[in-house]
Amino acid sequence: MSGTGVAPRPVHVRDLAAGIRLTPAQRRVLGTLIEHAAEVPFLSASELAALAGVSQPSVTRLAVTLGFDGYAALRDGLRTRSAPGAGAQTPAEQGSDRWSLAVDAEAERLGRCRDLLADDSRWAELGAALVDSAPLVVAGLRASGYLARYFTYLARKVHPEILEVVGDPDSAEAVAAARERGATVAVVVCMPRYPNATVELLGWLDRQGYRILLVSDDAMPPLPKIVPAWHLGVPVGTDLTFDSHPGALMVLNMLVEAMCNAAPNAAEHRLERLDAIAAQAGTYWAT
Repeated sequence: MSGTGVAPRPVHVRDLAAGIRLTPAQRRVLGTLIEHAAEVPFLSASELAALAGVSQPSVTRLAVTLGFDGYAALRDGLRTRSAPGAGAQTPAEQGSDRWSLAVDAEAERLGRCRDLLADDSRWAELGAALVDSAPLVVAGLRASGYLARYFTYLARKVHPEILEVVGDPDSAEAVAAARERGATVAVVVCMPRYPNATVELLGWLDRQGYRILLVSDDAMPPLPKIVPAWHLGVPVGTDLTFDSHPGALMVLNMLVEAMCNAAPNAAEHRLERLDAIAAQAGTYWAT
């Protein structure tokens, strides 16, 4: 974006990465740009890297990812933004309230999940399909692993048999064996960055004849040769160094609720039995 004889365009720090997928290191640099907006335009690439706690190449890569020829062009744009008459930066742009901005953005994304809850018939269908699959397969690898484990932990309280797939070498055999025993549905969580192993697992599940419920971010590109039976796409937070997934947690919780609604008597029986066992074993310190 730089060029001889061409004035650098002003840069609005908060808008730099809108719609662009950044690596964790690049997010660290962007966060530093926001937090130290007043001083960054006068720092060298190495000084900015030291301030952000990353390598100098990470600073250069961020500038190029954002569409600039290099860090110098990005810095020139920031200098123009900081120059007299260029428009005063708001406290948010200066980084004085970055944490609050991240929370506000997360709340807005979570509110968008309401659109997924509008169709009651769809959730009734999902609940019934998950309850009827015995066993029910649940998978999530790498960053999605904790989401799959969260869903598995809750779902096991209302479903008699769940196979959790964590990506070990025996997963393919376990998935095939579960299908032979009567499994019909697989819940797969796949958040960015999308592991090749998850895509391979999805292909294997598809070839085994599973109906796949895919829970992913709402920007996930179409899968090669795989069309899930259901897809729940949720917004993912990208304001901090690593992604945040409150929308996915809410949707997974809603899936368990749909399972309870699909078989209320069985769910109530299992929950009461688990409560009795927990009380007898003294599982909880306080409730």
